[in-house]
Amino acid sequence: MKNYPLLLWLKTIGIAVILFNLSSIILTKKIEDDFLLSIIFIFMYCIVYSAPAFLIMLLIYRNMRDKFSSKNKFIFSALAIILMLISCFIMFGKESYNPNKNYGGLSFSILFTVSIVIATLITKFKPNTEIKHHT
Repeated sequence: MKNYPLLLWLKTIGIAVILFNLSSIILTKKIEDDFLLSIIFIFMYCIVYSAPAFLIMLLIYRNMRDKFSSKNKFIFSALAIILMLISCFIMFGKESYNPNKNYGGLSFSILFTVSIVIATLITKFKPNTEIKHHT
């Protein structure tokens, strides 16, 4: 399946946006006035912070596409999680909290990891089954 990494990435971002906003509503016990703006911000935030991992996964997939099967899509996702955690560590640093003790890097890592797992479970991998005609 040619677009598997892209589908997985987009579904992961969509799920992450939902999880981030749900966790915000649960923690604050209210929906903010700028809720729509928050959705847009989190969406862009997810794209920026996950883009390096996505690009590496895309390169790996393109090189391994012929050997890729639905059985190893979980290995692929585990690698995506590891790359995303490395990206978070690089971008947020090991002291990734603000003065309010809000651990942004940790929260992002946990929610994005859960998003990758959910996206992996709901994204079906269909191998390329092209029939070649010999003439």
